[in-house]
Amino acid sequence: MTFFDYEKSVLENLNFASGPILAILGFLIIYQILQAKKQIELTKIQLKEAKNELVINSLRDSIKLSAEQINYYMETIVNYANISNIKFKESNLARVKFETKNFLYNELISNANKIDKDYSKNYNDLVVYDLNTLNSLETFCTYFTNKIADEKIAYLSVGKSFCNIIENLYYPLCVSRKNDNDYYQNIVILYRLWKARLSKSILENKEREVKSELSQKIKDINAQKNKIDNFEESKPLGTEM
Repeated sequence: MTFFDYEKSVLENLNFASGPILAILGFLIIYQILQAKKQIELTKIQLKEAKNELVINSLRDSIKLSAEQINYYMETIVNYANISNIKFKESNLARVKFETKNFLYNELISNANKIDKDYSKNYNDLVVYDLNTLNSLETFCTYFTNKIADEKIAYLSVGKSFCNIIENLYYPLCVSRKNDNDYYQNIVILYRLWKARLSKSILENKEREVKSELSQKIKDINAQKNKIDNFEESKPLGTEM
């Protein structure tokens, strides 16, 4: 028996053969779809692994950069700040410091009546030392404000010291900044972030202290209450049960 019956027409033979051929084609199509699906799933897994590896490498690089900048802060910036402070003490000139988040020139003008009129003249011989500190700080801050290094790691090591140094540099910062996009904006951005975090941390510590003191006072009061002898209430005659 042959696959084609030569006694039948070509169309009849093709019609007869179309069933098995379509079945084979259907099987091949389904097989290809299943293979494509497996490949897509494999690709997703590979992409996820590649993404995880990229995240891990980025995190590692970020931590490494943070450590390098902390070291730079300790060795270079602190040294500049210390030299500047020594020069201020030698000149007997007290630093100008006001509460601010912006460090703008117009703030300095509004506080002019609170600043010695000869401060600017006396400060001219000291400005170079503060500029050394400011320029090195701007370099330091750029890594964190642009999210190249992890600022949270650096904050734990130098956050409090950083805020203190920036507050000491109030005068040269304000003189340099006419608006918020002016010089040393990376310093100001990082200062705002770390100062807010530092202030919140201080308040949380105070809150814990107050709660601890209150808890102790309550314990003391309860202890005093327990020392008081129990007493029976007096009742009118005839009402005793």
